[in-house]
Amino acid sequence: MKVPRPVNQPVRSFAPGTPERSTLRKSLALQSSQQIEIPLLIDGKEVQTGRTAKTVMPHRHRHVLATWHRAGTKEVTQAIQAALKAHKEWSSWKFEDRAAIFLRAAELIALDDALRDLARLDPRRSQIIELRFFGGLTLEETAEVMDMSPSTVQREWRAAKAWLHHTMTSHMKPNES
Repeated sequence: MKVPRPVNQPVRSFAPGTPERSTLRKSLALQSSQQIEIPLLIDGKEVQTGRTAKTVMPHRHRHVLATWHRAGTKEVTQAIQAALKAHKEWSSWKFEDRAAIFLRAAELIALDDALRDLARLDPRRSQIIELRFFGGLTLEETAEVMDMSPSTVQREWRAAKAWLHHTMTSHMKPNES
């Protein structure tokens, strides 16, 4: 396997008035409106120690964003053992196989970005993608849920897939210079 040449994702502007700025503000508002609990993650399992601390907003120290679990000697030892076990298996893999994992992760992040953009630009097509691809609904089931004709769903489904394909592949082409 030949590892593809790395290509950066498009640079987004977060200038005032841009869609990116609006999306960021909404996300920050949502995150600041809730308080979450963050467990330790050791060997793929969530661990709650009961020994917790608070994470606060950097600019508003009284506003708690999360409660996180502290690791003690026992949890650190477990994490080291899990890391050594993972290293043994991971290091036995060929470079190409390890690289493929990171490339796949990058693709999934790019897909998530593209789906968010589609939801902002065309909520109806975004919902069709969600129902068909993630929900596994047929054209007819999607048409029923969305109160549309199957032919309209088919047309919108094709357009949404084409838009996603273009969005996902257009940033991958190296600049011709």
